[in-house]
Amino acid sequence: MESIRYVQKQGMDEAAKLADLTFRKEGHQPMADAFPLIFSGAYASSVGMYVDDKLVSFMGLVPSQMKIGAAAIPCFSLGSVCTDIHFRGKGYAGLLLDRVFEHIEASQGSLLLVSGDRSLYTRRGCVYFGSVYRYKLTREQAYRLPSLAEAGATIREAEERDRLVRQQLADSSQVRFERGLLERAVLEQARAQASLAKLEQRIFVVEREGVVEAFITLGIRGPLHTDTSPMVIDWGGKEDVVAAALGTLITDLSLPELRLAVPWQETGLLAQLKSFPFVKGMNQGTVKLVNPVRFWNQLLPYLETRDEDALAHIDVNEVRGEDKVELTVAGVRYVIPTTAFASLLFNPDPDVAPELGSSPWLKKLLPIPLPYTAGLNFI
Repeated sequence: MESIRYVQKQGMDEAAKLADLTFRKEGHQPMADAFPLIFSGAYASSVGMYVDDKLVSFMGLVPSQMKIGAAAIPCFSLGSVCTDIHFRGKGYAGLLLDRVFEHIEASQGSLLLVSGDRSLYTRRGCVYFGSVYRYKLTREQAYRLPSLAEAGATIREAEERDRLVRQQLADSSQVRFERGLLERAVLEQARAQASLAKLEQRIFVVEREGVVEAFITLGIRGPLHTDTSPMVIDWGGKEDVVAAALGTLITDLSLPELRLAVPWQETGLLAQLKSFPFVKGMNQGTVKLVNPVRFWNQLLPYLETRDEDALAHIDVNEVRGEDKVELTVAGVRYVIPTTAFASLLFNPDPDVAPELGSSPWLKKLLPIPLPYTAGLNFI
């Protein structure tokens, strides 16, 4: 007998074992340790397909809140999607995804971030999004970064006494996942991104005259064999200090190179890196507007700070019974697919009709910045 259920705390061990069989190889830490927001059972939003009381397919769903300027956006992240090898090809994942959408709608959520880009997701309205500048900073380039010594700053490994100030620096970002002290501590301890790449995670702080001005979380090579390059997982604080710290860390840790992904809205750090080569791509994974009108309404506090006059010329309404949006711009009505609306909202070069992409009213408000999804909050 088949049934879809929310996976409760007592069923998470079974879910974690299925995920380990699907994703983990030698040297990887268990999924339950790497993704505690899914497998601790603190949330009961993850869904599973059961056949005769055996869990055969699973989707990890985690609620969170995203800050975009003055707007607070209730959103969800989806990951650890897996199906027992003996039960694949039966359409279970599609049924679970439908239940995920229903849960988000019932929760008054509007946005779903998906860690993957399989056709399972893209067939159901998930799209690529955003713009991210990806750098590989080499040891030979480190001298071109600002100097910590000349700025009178020093760098050291983070200690427990730095936790509160690191939280304050992280919270100063205008576009971020909201994380309290406990959630940040849990995610840092989990080391999801570092462990996936078999890297060792280390956190550093930069201080000047006894005041911590920035922090950087790195994944660097440790005892496990890996071909993955060292990476920046998380950072916060003054952009010029962060840039200077990158150069110092590359030199002091003898890193051959350091990978760094910077979303388009982080203009301060991008300015510090303007002389370095980069590859421009999109954010990690895909995104789905589960309820586009609700998302627009939740976003209003941010949009009002952008340009109230432009906002007054735009109206967004649902098209009942269809996966489309009615968008009115300066009195002109457009009916477009929800996927096109998502592209218009989040992409600097949206895949929409030219008259929408070039609208002066929309250009004053869009694109909407979203945080980088492959950092500390990777699901």
